Amino acid sequence: VTFLGENSEGYVQPWRAPTNWLCSGYTLEDLRMGSMTIDQLFDTLEAEASALTWVLRCVGLLLLWVGFCIVAHPLGVAADCVPCIGPWLGNQID
Repeated sequence: VTFLGENSEGYVQPWRAPTNWLCSGYTLEDLRMGSMTIDQLFDTLEAEASALTWVLRCVGLLLLWVGFCIVAHPLGVAADCVPCIGPWLGNQID
């Protein structure tokens, strides 16, 4: 078993960033099955964080697209009211 944390009087506790750091109060702990070196452990944590970051970016982009579509739909309906070019303009917005 590989555990990342702080050894305090024989007990392993989450490591807490000091108050003079920018991430003060941030805790770090991890438990993995098997034996790993510290470099392997941090490489694995970095890869997992990177994958999560890309998933959140994709979800955010999808939510932005849906939001823009919701905002633009009433503009398409309003453009249909313009004489002569209204239907064409409404189709371009939709």
